[in-house]
Amino acid sequence: MLSLGAGHMLGASPALDHLASVCEGQSQPCWFGMLPGVTDVRLARERLEGLGYASESKNLELSDRMLAFRSEAISPGCVDVYFGYQIIGVKTVLLYCFDLRIGDLLQALGPPTQRVSYGAVGEDWVYGALLVRVGPAWATNPFARVDHLRLVLDVPAYTRFAAPWQGALPRWRYCQLQAQYRGCEA
Repeated sequence: MLSLGAGHMLGASPALDHLASVCEGQSQPCWFGMLPGVTDVRLARERLEGLGYASESKNLELSDRMLAFRSEAISPGCVDVYFGYQIIGVKTVLLYCFDLRIGDLLQALGPPTQRVSYGAVGEDWVYGALLVRVGPAWATNPFARVDHLRLVLDVPAYTRFAAPWQGALPRWRYCQLQAQYRGCEA
């Protein structure tokens, strides 16, 4: 479960602020009140357009099961809402086009519970149903940027190769502690 309680610094990024602003009392992370598995697609569209996001979904096929929203005045500037065929409503909310650095993320959210390797692409840090994609430079540079935030409904699908958090360690050191971690065998 994500905790943005006392002692954590908000203000590092508006994307982080809005994880808490309309979501108090929720059992899992949400963003501007949008909660995967609970919020229906119509409400997500209305909420985003009400915030000033413009729909960029006109050229997308319905089979893509994704709605794209953009804004140059709001951070994050890019929000993609994914929905499924069998799930009536929002399945995933992807937030990107923002300026959030690794050090600010750790200061605001604290340490994640797990990490998932994606090789040269980077890795996801797991905060319950909130996954944070960080690039490979994060281990040597606390000023490296976060790639995106993803609120997901199906957490096990994203975390099946996760390993426990052992601190902000570069992969080579982490592999000494968790040899079975994906990518350590190389």
